[in-house]
Order: sequence, then C-alpha cells, then structure tokens
Amino acid sequence: MSKFQSISLPTLSDSATMKEVENESRKMGLDILNKINTVDSGVVHTTGNETIAGTKTFTSSIVGNLTGNFLNTSGSNVASASTISTTGSVFHVTGTTAINTINIPYTGFTGSITIIPDAEFTFGTSGNIGGGQTYCAIANKPIVLTYDGTKWWPVASQDSGSNANGYYIRYSDGTMQCWGNVTQTNAITGIYGVGLFFYNNTSWQTFPIAFTVIPSTNITTDSSVWCTPRGTSATTIGISALAGSSETSSHTYYWFAIGKWK
Repeated sequence: MSKFQSISLPTLSDSATMKEVENESRKMGLDILNKINTVDSGVVHTTGNETIAGTKTFTSSIVGNLTGNFLNTSGSNVASASTISTTGSVFHVTGTTAINTINIPYTGFTGSITIIPDAEFTFGTSGNIGGGQTYCAIANKPIVLTYDGTKWWPVASQDSGSNANGYYIRYSDGTMQCWGNVTQTNAITGIYGVGLFFYNNTSWQTFPIAFTVIPSTNITTDSSVWCTPRGTSATTIGISALAGSSETSSHTYYWFAIGKWK
C-alpha cells in the first residue's frame, strides 16, 4: 500500500449527488493508475516481452540468449595472438602472429564478423576456427568469419593484380598463381645433338610477386621453338629453347607459375 500513500482522497459533502461521487471516483482511479505506472517504469520485469527505448547502461553481464546484431559499430584494433576477442562486428587486426581461437562476443552467439587485416597473418585450426586448412590473411583485404555455434568459418578471399612483370592471384589458403609473357630474340649458344640449336634468352623474367618457395612452372611459345623453364627461383624464371634452324628472330614466350605466397 506504500504506492498509494501520497494520493489525496476526495472530500464530499453529505449532500453530494451520485454524479459528483462518480466524477470524484473516476479522478481517484486515474490518480491511482498514474502512481502505479510511475513506479512500474523503474521496475525490471522477469517475465513477458518488453520494448526498451533509449540508451541503457548495464553494469554487469547479460545472461541469456540474444538475437539480432550484437554490435553495429567498428571495434577497437586487436593485436594478433593465438587467442583474440572480438571488439565489434567490424575491427582491424594488427600484427603477424597466427590466430587459432576467436572468443565469441557472448554465450549463445551465432552470426558473422568482419576482420580487416593490417598485416599478413594466418588462421590456424587448432582452436575454434573451422575449414580443416590454414587460411592466410591478406593485408587490407577484409575477411568475413561466420560462427555456427561451434566453429568460426572464414569466407575464402583472394587478392589479384598486375604490374610490369605480369599478373597474379593470391588465395587465402596460401596458393598463388602468376603468369605473363616476354618477347625475346633468340641467341644461339650452342648445338644440341644433330641439327638442333640451343638458345638461351639473355634476360630472366621476374615474377610480379615473389613466391616463398620455388614454384611449379610451364612455358609455351608462339612458334615451333621448343622451350622449357631454366633456373627457376622463388623470384625469377629463365627460358631455354631448342629449334631446328639457326634463325635469330624474336619469339613471345608465355609463362605460368603456381606455388605458395605464404
């Protein structure tokens, strides 16, 4: 009854009419309802559905299942480590340390986050990252990871481009493909067997991006000259050719390489 102690009861004369009694009773009922609503607005209810408006500050952990977007703003940067925690639905990761576990934002979370790598690092599979293979983050290429309640699943990404040395595609599993062409004038350096002239191009082709190990390569040409890679390294490819004549004309050589960039 403490809610109603501040309510003033109406004073009626002995000669009050039924209409006056009815009006005063209605006023008193509205006054009581207003008092109840005022007190109720500060109460946290444990049952029923409610719409919460405005900005709310929680001073302790929220326990239960949540649905919807857990954060719609960019979080603070996170340094790469074996285990990291999310700071938002979108955040940058700095450093090159391999990441094996990403802590979920809250118990019961399922959904996606976007990580923007500031450097190149790998996602390992010894923790809660799925896929069965190591994923390589590419600097400045956002990676979407989706959590299904058990594992984070990276969406495979790739980086492609070109420069004066050719074209390349880098995949998130660490695979890289490079290709291009070079036009060279054959320079006879010797005779191989009977009637076959050995050519060695005087320059080497540099890959547009260096591999971490010597890649597998292949070379073709626009003529009847037989050609093969020569002295391939992680950064360059050389070309050797055989022909049935001593011609010294120019030929275009088309090369392709596949290997690991990380």
